[in-house]
Amino acid sequence: RRTATGQDSAHTTIGGVTAPEFVRVLRIGNQFTGYYSSGSDVWFPMNSVNISMSAETKVGLAVTSHNNSVETEALISDYSVKDPAGNLSVVRFILVNASTNQDIREIHHNETIDLSEDGANLSIRAELSGTTGSVVFDINGTDSQVETIAPYCIKGDKAGDYRSWTPTLGSQTIMATPFSEAKGAGNPGSSLAIVIKVVN
Repeated sequence: RRTATGQDSAHTTIGGVTAPEFVRVLRIGNQFTGYYSSGSDVWFPMNSVNISMSAETKVGLAVTSHNNSVETEALISDYSVKDPAGNLSVVRFILVNASTNQDIREIHHNETIDLSEDGANLSIRAELSGTTGSVVFDINGTDSQVETIAPYCIKGDKAGDYRSWTPTLGSQTIMATPFSEAKGAGNPGSSLAIVIKVVN
């Protein structure tokens, strides 16, 4: 990405990923988020940046060898452009202070959560695109919470008062899957998954 005209480009590197993979860029307002997937309709976020652009923009694909003296080529398939409003998907996770109900920050794949800095009374809220009936949260492969009313958060809430959740120390896999109907029924949308490391 280039966050300003004429600026040098920058990129985000994700370890342990081997081609071929599915990738997508989602734009909501001026926030652009990159994702990758192995094709299971579970997306892992890579990075989010804010870039001011007009409402209508042109979309294209480019490849580079990162070396002016070396040519490169890529095989790109299954390319499409969709309106996020009609695409049921979880687009990002927000870490929340459950004691104050205030957002702490957006959290990404392979991020570290330090309980001594972020606090132990936490929650994670899923933000979505498309018309959502419910969201099922999964921690380390086990369904932990089904949320039918926004805010869609990992341990639920009472009228916007987030219920506290303290993640177990070590590596945790968090996944949220949206559904078109209440109680995890109807058609599933695109899931979002992240692995976090929890320290204290």
